[in-house]
Amino acid sequence: MRLVTSFLILFTTLAPTAAWPRDVFAMATGFWGIADFADMTCENNPHSYSFSRDRTLSVFRWRKPVHNADGTVVTEVRYRVLAAGRYRITLERISDGQRFKLILAWDGQSYRFGPVGEPESSYFGVYRRCTDLTS
Repeated sequence: MRLVTSFLILFTTLAPTAAWPRDVFAMATGFWGIADFADMTCENNPHSYSFSRDRTLSVFRWRKPVHNADGTVVTEVRYRVLAAGRYRITLERISDGQRFKLILAWDGQSYRFGPVGEPESSYFGVYRRCTDLTS
């Protein structure tokens, strides 16, 4: 019994101090940037990510227009929320029905985003939380 108590005290002392996430939607909400694209960095043009109150819809919004892979220029993209788990949200783009996964890091400071059915290693890079932005 003494060994178990000692282990628990040691484990509690050495465990990470960051709280484990309880709400994937709260973790995903905020401002984000990606260094791989100059028009989407935290410094130049971060995007916000938000959800409807009932968590059935989500919106990506950029401060300035960005160019999509298909050549369109947008400042906002809307998605239906199809499913959510501890660190994952499955989305369907309303404009064309394409499905995507948003996969958050355990600490909520970064995420990866890509099409459902593609290997996660092929996703569009790592988006990082913009820490100095509030609006």
